Amino acid sequence: MPTPARAFPKSALLKIGALVALCAAFMAIYRFFLETPYFLIIFWLYMVALVAFVAVFLIYNRGMSRKGITEDMLPDTWSDEEKKSFVADGRLRLDRSKWMLLFIFALLFVFVVDACELFVLPLLEGIFSWQM
Repeated sequence: MPTPARAFPKSALLKIGALVALCAAFMAIYRFFLETPYFLIIFWLYMVALVAFVAVFLIYNRGMSRKGITEDMLPDTWSDEEKKSFVADGRLRLDRSKWMLLFIFALLFVFVVDACELFVLPLLEGIFSWQM
């Protein structure tokens, strides 16, 4: 007997909706300025914002060094309270910084679509345009 499909939690659907909205907004702004003389300003603004968000995310989460750490992995010289605090701090930092991932993925989406249009589509057009 097949198992019933599990529904997404509302929080996951809200995050997906926020990501789609951010991607659409960033792409619309990028496309709007594409044919204007201000395009380079927007391009570099997006690039700096992406680098800044990634840097802040990694620095705040201490290079992701606490991800996946359990209390058993920590030194025996630490007390149980110190171990619990260390693990809880890592989880708390990840939870507090998840909102930055929305901006990181949305900006990455813009640059991936732009790179595909610049490099992949002309390549595909060249491949499929040959005559017999």
